[in-house]
Amino acid sequence: MVKNNKLYLLLLVLASCNFSKDVSVTLPNYNNRLAVECYIEAGKPLKAAITTTQGFFDPLSIPDVKNARVIIATDNHVDTLKYSISVSSNKGFNYESSAVADSIIGTEYRLTVIDSLGKAITAVTKRKSSPPLPDISYSFAADSSVSLTIQFSDNPVTQDYYRVLVNKDSLTTELKASFLFQDIVRVNPATNEATLSTLNKFAKGDSLIVRVFTLNKDYYQFLNSVELAKQVNGNPFVQPAQVITNIQGGFGIFTSLQYVTKGIKIQ
Repeated sequence: MVKNNKLYLLLLVLASCNFSKDVSVTLPNYNNRLAVECYIEAGKPLKAAITTTQGFFDPLSIPDVKNARVIIATDNHVDTLKYSISVSSNKGFNYESSAVADSIIGTEYRLTVIDSLGKAITAVTKRKSSPPLPDISYSFAADSSVSLTIQFSDNPVTQDYYRVLVNKDSLTTELKASFLFQDIVRVNPATNEATLSTLNKFAKGDSLIVRVFTLNKDYYQFLNSVELAKQVNGNPFVQPAQVITNIQGGFGIFTSLQYVTKGIKIQ
């Protein structure tokens, strides 16, 4: 009994001790950078989302950038985008021009952004040719679920990068399938055909929209690095992934979009 009392007193003493110690850590100042998301689409108005990056401990807010000078230029034309909030393809933009982008393959676009504090960023992109229209078929599994097979031709002369997206009913709905790849990975060199198959996630009566994009290499690298960053986020055993950007002096992506769209209804 005496031994138990002594043990109990020892535990009380240990419990009353404060083993914690405050440690002050001086973090380096975080320099916010301009961030851009801007896509050039033939026949559509020029739009850009101009924001700033934020530090981990910054107050939560929408990092909107007003009073910036946003210019998109080609060899034949210069457009200045004005501050205007809009939403397109489920993305928000805060600068826009009434001018529309041309569809000339090989056109080089140059972006310049200067904010009210004099911070400047630049970027360059070039229009590629659109991919061929894909062939789409589907097959039923034993449980009546449906998978898609998407096939299209690849140019064997050039190194190409592709993105394929599948939506149900409309382009504003959640993505049902997504592929991002280089031609050397997915294309059969004997036939120069890319063949993609989805999981059995569709059903009879579904109306599906398939888009096939040809990407500039820097946009492919940007998307791929963003996906890797998502996968390692919160995992303490994996080295953080750095997002690749083509914005000089800032962060984000400036690229041209070229794609074809084809719909199919599962009968």
